[in-house]
Amino acid sequence: MRYLLFIILIVTLLSTLACSSTIHVRILNKGITVIVEYGSTILSLNKNSTVQVPNSSVTILAYTNDIGYNIEINNNESSVVQINPNNVSWLNVSLVPNYVYLNLSIDGPGEIIAKLYNGSIIVINKSTELKLIEGTTLTLQPKASKGYTFDSWSNLSNYPRFWIIAYGNTSVTAIFSKYKGTPITIPKYEFAGLAFFGILGAIYLINKRNK
Repeated sequence: MRYLLFIILIVTLLSTLACSSTIHVRILNKGITVIVEYGSTILSLNKNSTVQVPNSSVTILAYTNDIGYNIEINNNESSVVQINPNNVSWLNVSLVPNYVYLNLSIDGPGEIIAKLYNGSIIVINKSTELKLIEGTTLTLQPKASKGYTFDSWSNLSNYPRFWIIAYGNTSVTAIFSKYKGTPITIPKYEFAGLAFFGILGAIYLINKRNK
């Protein structure tokens, strides 16, 4: 009886293995979660794993919370794929950066100092296109040439320091104009008023001497 049960167990195991396949999932970057779904079974993976799946259509879903990055599965930029385990045994899941472009222009004599979140500084003295990972934070600071002053940014803000979070393609222009300076105004007094103060001063001096 024991031998019969053992044989049945072996046959069942072999039958199950014959109807299933092995998938090796390689997660190549931190912050990635892979969902393997087949039938009513859902597996969640966040590290390299080997899983047994039936020889039928399997859904692979991957996601990340890292802003500015997309999912790539087996060199295809997609976060969801349907696979046939008979044809696919390895899944390489990775992150690819999503780039956006920031166009910086200068209107007038001056330059823009762009400081990135990692501390690097870029000096812009002509129209320049910056390629940035989406979600990148940077600070723009205008610097006028001698004899000129910063007027405003193209969005009409005249606050010198400009913070940007790169989402989508954006254009920004720094506008400079010739420095006019602050005029010095000298108070104007009427001649009659000056004469009156002069007379008062003279009376004060005469009284002081008589004392």
